[in-house]
Amino acid sequence: MSTETSELHITEIPREDKCRWAAAACASNQKLAEWAVNALNNAVPETNPEWAFGLSERARLCLLSAGFDSRESVAKAVADGFDIAAISNAGTKIKDEVESWIK
Repeated sequence: MSTETSELHITEIPREDKCRWAAAACASNQKLAEWAVNALNNAVPETNPEWAFGLSERARLCLLSAGFDSRESVAKAVADGFDIAAISNAGTKIKDEVESWIK
């Protein structure tokens, strides 16, 4: 993760929310910016997990959107008859790629 910083301006935040966020940051002994970065980073789902190494971006995103969280869970689902091509935005090309990847 980069240590380079830049400004972020968010408009239309209700004052009550900003006050609660500032209080939460203070309670955790952080500056509001540090607290916000941590909260936002923790809220973002991992879209490039280590277990998906070797897959194309499209295949990886298809598996993640279908709820898979490991290579083993994909292999088990396929062994149990799950059709990868049935995942939204997948097809036979993604199915072939994933089946090659789990071997």
